[in-house]
Formats: sequence, structure tokens, C-alpha cells
Amino acid sequence: MLEDAEHITNGNIAHRMYSANLGNKVSVLAGDFLLARCSVELARLANVEVVEVMANALESMVHGEIMHNQAFPRDRLDSEYYVRTAALKTASLTADRCKRVALLAGHDVNSTIAVAMETYGRELGIAYQVMYDTIALQAALEEATD
Repeated sequence: MLEDAEHITNGNIAHRMYSANLGNKVSVLAGDFLLARCSVELARLANVEVVEVMANALESMVHGEIMHNQAFPRDRLDSEYYVRTAALKTASLTADRCKRVALLAGHDVNSTIAVAMETYGRELGIAYQVMYDTIALQAALEEATD
């Protein structure tokens, strides 16, 4: 996920090392490379359930990003839409990581532990997104009043 909130952190490291446009390209390529490496390492685990959980998380991220980018103004003001988008695009990876830990520890994909870990990860990811967006909103409001 590329964040456009330049005023929060002055961009990511790629933005600081390169121009913003080239920085975005470098960030995307670095992310693609890391995803490819993770996929190779996941495949080496020879655990189909873990690979499937990761694939579902990636699908959710893309779906959430599409929802975010195609949202109508009324959608952006709808708290349920916001939480659903955050759960898909941000929290899906955290939920996935937590569930994979349970699977790699030997729990069944639908076990109480695996489901609880996934739920915890999703809620943590949503909380992170709310915090991040609150900080971004506060910075934008402060910038607007300066």
C-alpha cells in the first residue's frame, strides 16, 4: 500500500531517496519483490492451508484497495463502509499473519484458536488504520489552519 500522506512522514524511504514518481515505482517494485520472495518461502513450507490463507489475504487487499479508490463521497462518510474497507485492505494481512501462526503451530484452519487469532489480527489491523487515518486527518486540519 502506498501512502500519499507526505505531510505525516515526509514519504517513505523511496520518496526521500528518489523523486516522488520514481519513489512510487521503486516502492511498488520492492513490494512486488518481497511478495514474490514470501510466496517462494511459503511454498517451501509445503502447507497448502497456509498458502491458501495468504492468497485469500492478497485477494482481500486488492478488493479493499479497489473499494477505497472507487468510493463515492457518500461512501467515504459511511462508517460501515470505512471499517469494511479497512478490514479488507489493511487488516487482512494482519489477520492472515495471526492465522498462519496458528496453522503452523498445528491448529486446524477452522479451530477455535485459528479463528480467534484471525479475529484478533483483523481487529488490530482495523485499529491501526483508524489510528493512522486519525493522525493524517489531524495533520491535514492543522495544515489547513496554519
